[in-house]
Amino acid sequence: MTSPVHQLRARIDAELLPIIGGAPRRIVLLDAPDHPNVGDQAILLGELAFLRRHFPDARLHVASYTTYRAGLDDLVRSADVVFLHGGGNFGDIWPQHHEFRLRMLETYRDRRLIQFPQSISFSDPATLERTKAAIAGCADFHLLARDRQGLAFAEAHFDCPVSLCPDMAFCLGPLEPRRASLDVFCLFRTDKEVLEPKADAVARRLDEARLTYEIGDWLDDTSTARYLHGLLRRVSRRRLAPHTVARHGAFAFEVYARSRLKHGIALLSRGELVLTDRLHGFILSTLLGRRRVVWDSLDGKIGAFHSTWLGDDRGVRFLHRVEELRTVIAPGPVTHRRAAQRAEVSGGVA
Repeated sequence: MTSPVHQLRARIDAELLPIIGGAPRRIVLLDAPDHPNVGDQAILLGELAFLRRHFPDARLHVASYTTYRAGLDDLVRSADVVFLHGGGNFGDIWPQHHEFRLRMLETYRDRRLIQFPQSISFSDPATLERTKAAIAGCADFHLLARDRQGLAFAEAHFDCPVSLCPDMAFCLGPLEPRRASLDVFCLFRTDKEVLEPKADAVARRLDEARLTYEIGDWLDDTSTARYLHGLLRRVSRRRLAPHTVARHGAFAFEVYARSRLKHGIALLSRGELVLTDRLHGFILSTLLGRRRVVWDSLDGKIGAFHSTWLGDDRGVRFLHRVEELRTVIAPGPVTHRRAAQRAEVSGGVA
């Protein structure tokens, strides 16, 4: 039986390749992440893996909203296809990224533009109206939604082709975990997308169950990643030809992304069981083969992604409230080698 990871990677190919069509020789990827969030870096690595696997001879140029300059205009216009980075910033939760996206849609409305899979969330009617106008003005824009909720919203509001496609991090394929040292690792949001504070209540429950655990987030930058991050930003401010920055951007962004992914794998590997309210805590734990207990984030993207793609995965349990953890974690002494037997995730299947 094919694993969910391989199924979702195949689904990405099936959705994206017909949209791209042919074999583009020049590709531009815009809004690449230059911040420490491991999830966005995993998405970028998945995007690069997809493009290199299918179009190994194409020239690939990469820019973020901080490294993009008007001098790149002719480079973008000469591209056979322009991709916009995927993730969870299509809307007004992270306005600087969406503002950059709208500027690109308005500037390059006559080019072939493909939005890699995104979650979609709007609370500001004005931002939604501007987005609708920007999309309507494009000659060839295709939007990929990464869950059914976003697909329905996009089909109802945007005048463009819309497709349903899994998160691009699945193009990384199965990942090799490190050896676990704890029963449970908890990766909880510490940013504005947190829906419900969980750390204290979860810690009490895990203490009652006598499980070994650690609670953290992955926004902290390691020294190496911090150096690379600063280098990217310094290069963007130098008076270098924008073409030079974009040409070497794929390598620079990839080095930084791999350092962040390595950090994320090290964190998630610590526990036999992963508890998280981060979508890519959920996704990377899936790629690592860890069992997962997940809660939603502010915009509902975890629940939407789970129900769309991984609702039948017996290695994951989706909870609505922290209190529901009592139905998942059984009490009693346990070592991390036996955590799989004591954590009743989706019927207790290890």
